[in-house]
Amino acid sequence: DDYLKQVPAQLSRATMLVDTNKLIDAKLAYRRMINNIESADSRRSLALLPVIYSFADLLQNRRIADGVDGDELAHRFLRRAVLIARKNEDATPLHLADAYIALADYYITSKRDYEKASRFYVRAWDVLSEDEQYLAARAKRFDKPTLLNPAPNGMPPAMRRVLMLSMRDDDEKDARLVTKFDLDELGRPYNIVVAEGDPAGYYDPILVRYVQMLPFRPGFAGGQPSAFEDQAYVIEYPSAELTVD
Repeated sequence: DDYLKQVPAQLSRATMLVDTNKLIDAKLAYRRMINNIESADSRRSLALLPVIYSFADLLQNRRIADGVDGDELAHRFLRRAVLIARKNEDATPLHLADAYIALADYYITSKRDYEKASRFYVRAWDVLSEDEQYLAARAKRFDKPTLLNPAPNGMPPAMRRVLMLSMRDDDEKDARLVTKFDLDELGRPYNIVVAEGDPAGYYDPILVRYVQMLPFRPGFAGGQPSAFEDQAYVIEYPSAELTVD
């Protein structure tokens, strides 16, 4: 279908609308894509998967409001993605693994249900282990822990300000915040130590609380989610732009 060929461009446009803070237009663009894909193909079209993942990410991170509980709507969409990947006869193991991973990521970032997330990660690992052609894809997804969202809901406002400054490209980044920590087998940070701060000591308690909130997809070893020690998280930002009380 001609429309399905346009999905990548439509998805890019919807993302652009989000990036330029045109959130109402973006929500309509995502909804329109979903409706058009269903009309052009079916409710189990593989073309829905990238749209669902992008839309669900925006919903659960409160970028787009859609109804009373965008978080729960994101959950329903991600469960639907799993169903599509299971039932579509053209789906590959990679489609199914990524659907499991997206749902597991949701359980960590939105529900902090690490045990349930771990079960879906293991399913994804197992699916990608069944055929040698998917081992590289498996390694890309699971060989090391993955930070899922550097700006989790409820993060300290002071850290949000620093994070926003770190994302700017027009300033020299002359200040650093460096945190060292370990991750347990479910991806939860512990043994958090502030190794470097600017101003010295000012951000220490805020940084520790912030890193405790960071959601990580666990890395795997021996076919199971595993603990990873000596992790580091570094933020560089322009100190001149920051006002310290």
